[in-house]
Parts: sequence; structure tokens; C-alpha cells
Amino acid sequence: MRPRSPIDPDIAAPPAKRQRRSGSFTSSRASPDPHSHFAANLLSASNIAILSDQYHSSQPFKHVVIEKIFQESLLMKVKEEIVEHLSFTEKETDIYKVLQTGDLQSLNYLDEDQRKLFPSLQALRDSLYSKQFRDFIRKVTGCGAFVSFV
Repeated sequence: MRPRSPIDPDIAAPPAKRQRRSGSFTSSRASPDPHSHFAANLLSASNIAILSDQYHSSQPFKHVVIEKIFQESLLMKVKEEIVEHLSFTEKETDIYKVLQTGDLQSLNYLDEDQRKLFPSLQALRDSLYSKQFRDFIRKVTGCGAFVSFV
């Protein structure tokens, strides 16, 4: 085992971990039914059958292209919230350079005032994590069950 690096007293300790707020949050503008955020007919039995056939017959590896998953209006609202309220951190390596934000799960760590800034982003996240969407992916691909969050 390698010895630990010495602690430099001039470097401040890392900030304490923030505590997760209880559960998901909702807004009066966000619909509790995630089905309303998906594109028309996305979750229909006939569409699932078509996508499943495409998935299982695809080559050289299993895949399917889904042209439209969410309602355009929801995506436009999400874009507005992100551009207006999120901060981006530049990350760079020798192969890429990106502007990064926190992940969708980190929305749980926001305080109530911050949460109110992102009702559409929350609706998008809740739709992606919903049982309806997980079941849709399972039916199209034939994979096993998913957990409710990543």
C-alpha cells in the first residue's frame, strides 16, 4: 500500500457534502403524469411493436433510432431554464473540451427556491425516471427491469 500524500495546511479542506433534500419536488406547472410529456403515440402498443422489431433486426449491433421522445414544448422550456439559470464548468482533457453541469440526480440537492427555477427540467427528469418510460424501454429492447434513477 502506498503512503498517503502529506496534507498541506495551506490548502483548505474540501467543502462538506450537501445533504439530499427529501424526494422529488414538483411544481404547480409540472404535470404529475409523465405520459403528457412524451411525444404523441410514443408509448402506444403499435409504436412499441415497430420499435421492438427495428431493435431486434438491427445490425451490426442492437439499436433503434427514436426520432421524437418528448413534446417539443417541454424541451423548449427545459432549454430556456438551462440557459437562464444553470452555470457551466469547463472541463478539458487532451481529447475533448466540454461545458459541464451537474447531473439530473443533483436536482435533489437544491434548496426550495432553486428548485422553483427548474419545473420543466424536473418534469423531464421525472418522465425519464418514470415507470412508464422504463417499461417502454424494457418492452422495446427486451431487457430486464430498471431502477427508478441513475
